[in-house]
Amino acid sequence: MRAVAQLCRIVTPLSTNLLHHLVQLGDTEVTSRTFEVAYDLDHPSGTDRRTETLSFERQRQAALSEIERRGNPDYDLSAYKASGCWRIPDA
Repeated sequence: MRAVAQLCRIVTPLSTNLLHHLVQLGDTEVTSRTFEVAYDLDHPSGTDRRTETLSFERQRQAALSEIERRGNPDYDLSAYKASGCWRIPDA
């Protein structure tokens, strides 16, 4: 969440594009634990795993709020061609 908050402080067309990407970021399912179980048809390897979903809802909402605060600008492909587009502006 801190990274999104820092990105919101950078007001450039490129940072706006990155916020658009964050709004579309989906949740991710990850394996949180693998453990031994009895061998059977469902567990031929003798192991099972527990999965959890990592939610990015807070990051999506923060990015969406910032895009709205900026006046809902569209995604701008030309931002990547601008001279110095990857430079972080001075505070």
